Amino acid sequence: DGLYDGQYDGLYDGLYDGLYNGLYDDLYDGLYDG
Repeated sequence: DGLYDGQYDGLYDGLYDGLYNGLYDDLYDGLYDG
């Protein structure tokens, strides 16, 4: 359990980091581009 928990935690952390970073990048790009 511990091993898989750690693997999934890292997986989802990376996934959500990439998703949110891309989302915010797009948002800020649109905002600043006006």
